[in-house]
Amino acid sequence: MKALILIIILAAFSLTVPLHAQNIEYIGSLSMAGVCDMKISGNYAYCPVSDSFFVIDISNPSSPMTVNQTYIGGCGIGIDINGEYAYVANCLDNSLQILDISNPMYPTYLARCGLPGVAEGVYIEGNYAYVAAFSSGLDIIDITDHNSPSLVGRCDTPGNAKGVYVSDHYAYIADSDTGLLIINISDPANPTLVGRYHTPGEAQDLKIIDNYAYIADGDEGLQVINISDPTNPSFAGGCDTWDNANGIDVSGDYAYIADGDHNFQVINISDPANPFSVLRYNSIDYALKVRVYDNYIFVANTSSLLILRFNPTGIDESNPVPSSYSLSQNYPNPFNPATEIKYSLPKDDDINISIYNLLGQKVATLLDGNENAGEHSIVWDGKDFPSGVYFARMESGGRSRNIKMVMIK
Repeated sequence: MKALILIIILAAFSLTVPLHAQNIEYIGSLSMAGVCDMKISGNYAYCPVSDSFFVIDISNPSSPMTVNQTYIGGCGIGIDINGEYAYVANCLDNSLQILDISNPMYPTYLARCGLPGVAEGVYIEGNYAYVAAFSSGLDIIDITDHNSPSLVGRCDTPGNAKGVYVSDHYAYIADSDTGLLIINISDPANPTLVGRYHTPGEAQDLKIIDNYAYIADGDEGLQVINISDPTNPSFAGGCDTWDNANGIDVSGDYAYIADGDHNFQVINISDPANPFSVLRYNSIDYALKVRVYDNYIFVANTSSLLILRFNPTGIDESNPVPSSYSLSQNYPNPFNPATEIKYSLPKDDDINISIYNLLGQKVATLLDGNENAGEHSIVWDGKDFPSGVYFARMESGGRSRNIKMVMIK
């Protein structure tokens, strides 16, 4: 009887208020336990996943599919692509690994170059691979001969190098202990530390655009550093994020942050001195890295590769706060096995979003905590649940709102 009453209550609240604008769209996903990073080239995403190298066909982003898995040993954690070659930073093998991807369906493992430190990230520029090698600092590898790479230069850093980006004659290091480090690499055999800026968090990743370094700075969110004078970098602006900023990409006026438990956040950086958040997107996974390619957002989510699409023109940034609480109908519906749920809050408030089956039993909790005012999205992946009718229930603002969802496998 209680189950029947709950079903009636859920049905009574099934009408929802639509969002003011659609700004983020769930496109597709692929389950991949252990994915830490990815690089996109053409119709393929290249992903180091634990001890293997995966090639994912993304020509249809709504249905990404694995086309090859090559064993590489160790644990690939970072990747860069240059032409017909993929370069993998392997943190257990302590090496840079090189694969020929001229035929994405059949990549060929070519060689490895052992490193003195734990490889965390890699950036390719010209005939050199620049590797963030944790306690070893910056390692520089000559890759002129892809079958016989060799370590030619090294710059010890005061902390632990996590991310690397190369621009002009400088290598920029995201150092988890120190912050931003700037190394002159005019002579790759003799790199020299020339500048540093101590950020308040633990720098994990970075992107260089013009005269600014955009840094994913752990629990301090986004840090923007002016690097117009590489020998004297200075603070420009910052924007806190919800959880732990692990990865970053920048495209146009926006920085995209892989933000730990709360997936990722989009930040407007049109004025680097005053960055501000325009949306946060939630999923059930822990986000490590994010890449923007051809109007799509690819998120490495520890257990999946998530593909989204962001529409900046759909955001009214002059008045971003909704006028009421709302829970919109999920899309797609029917779905298999994942679906996107959008909701909005007119003010910062506690919120719970849970999933119930047709018997009124709670089967999943998607969100339980305090949420910022604004329009948000969350994805429910029902891969572990049977086909059937489900209800999403949002509790916030002193009342509940519900939608009916149909999963067909």
